[in-house]
Amino acid sequence: MKEHEIFIVDDSQVQLVLLEKVLKQQGFTIRSFSRGWELINALEQSRPSLIISDIDMPRLNGFELLQEIKGRFESSRIPFFFISSKNDSTTEQRAQRAGAQALIGKPYSYSTLVAVIEDLLDIAKV
Repeated sequence: MKEHEIFIVDDSQVQLVLLEKVLKQQGFTIRSFSRGWELINALEQSRPSLIISDIDMPRLNGFELLQEIKGRFESSRIPFFFISSKNDSTTEQRAQRAGAQALIGKPYSYSTLVAVIEDLLDIAKV
């Protein structure tokens, strides 16, 4: 059993339920949020091993969320990556410049998702 907690934020309830199900089956502890501010408030209390975020969300999009996290929690180096239907080269470059470790385009395979998560968690150990 993995001892990692993952925070997920997506305004699509369907995506949250699917991600939760798949990642719980892999042994991860999951906390999901439908709004970026809910995730930020949760970060005040605890630090996850990793954050997964959608990009297109109302009020606070994924890029704004990442900037907010970096501004409020400077010392925190929580691996952060995006899952989005926007997976063109411009969005990939923007994600890298913002500080995200990866961008997975929708639709994606669950094996790819889990592989990216495990890679980022291994890197974070170093």
